[in-house]
Amino acid sequence: MANIPVENYPLSHTQAIVWNDMDALQHINNTVYFRYFEDVRVVMLEKLEVFELAKRLHVGPVVGSTRCDYRAPLVYPDTITTVAWVEDIQEKR
Repeated sequence: MANIPVENYPLSHTQAIVWNDMDALQHINNTVYFRYFEDVRVVMLEKLEVFELAKRLHVGPVVGSTRCDYRAPLVYPDTITTVAWVEDIQEKR
């Protein structure tokens, strides 16, 4: 994926990296990146009021896939910005 400016995405979320996210090699553990992705997804779902709709209809979104291309390690202390967008909406399969 190209380096697209954050402003080009419909939603972004900035958060501080916390000490506990580091592994023994003093960088952020690879699995933690997916928690960052989840954080921005929750912000997006809240903004779109999906949780209220899910309560009323008893249905909700499911993440079909996710991936991460690691480019450089994250280290504490720092701040990151993650982005989110909806690529496709389909019925249950």
